[in-house]
Amino acid sequence: MFELFLEKLHKRAHKNSAFNPYKDIRVLSNLEHYLTQLYQHYFDGVMLVSEAPGYSGCAITGIPFTTVGIMKQEPHEIFKYDYYLAQEYRDVSGQVIWEYLKHKDKLPLLWNAFPFHPYNKYKKLSNRKPNAAEIKQGQWYTQQLIEIFKPKVIASIGRVGQQALMQSLENESIQYIRHPSYGGKADFIQGMDKIYLCTQKN
Repeated sequence: MFELFLEKLHKRAHKNSAFNPYKDIRVLSNLEHYLTQLYQHYFDGVMLVSEAPGYSGCAITGIPFTTVGIMKQEPHEIFKYDYYLAQEYRDVSGQVIWEYLKHKDKLPLLWNAFPFHPYNKYKKLSNRKPNAAEIKQGQWYTQQLIEIFKPKVIASIGRVGQQALMQSLENESIQYIRHPSYGGKADFIQGMDKIYLCTQKN
């Protein structure tokens, strides 16, 4: 089901300022297990798209908004599996998101508009926003996941995710949730509550 999707992720070359964590087969395997378990057991019909992997989280684990520390804490049953865990960093945004999700039986599909780690040139331990060309490069991956999972609700976490979704899904209604970083925790929680209130009504 995910074979072509994962193959294309794996084959994408590193760039001078964009690192492909999925060149590492162990990281690719993490993502494959996350997607498979989500599809088979835990998907709640909501897809949340943010901007790109950060060096402290998804660029190491392969799973959006997770860090090694978060996965070790096993905030949800989906992480009760022998994942590959490398160097550990802390990520506040990931902690906020999994604190919100940890009491839910089902989970949203978390994804990045640009699935590779954009960094400032020659500084791999840095993060930058993906540019317009990179967002366009990421559209195929987002569209593939939409075709596979067929989410009932699609929302962005942050403006970059919103921009990417509006380009990919011109005629679709894209809901916006504030990114939890830089003091956005309360607005993020409010946005998530609104999303799940709508899904319950439907």
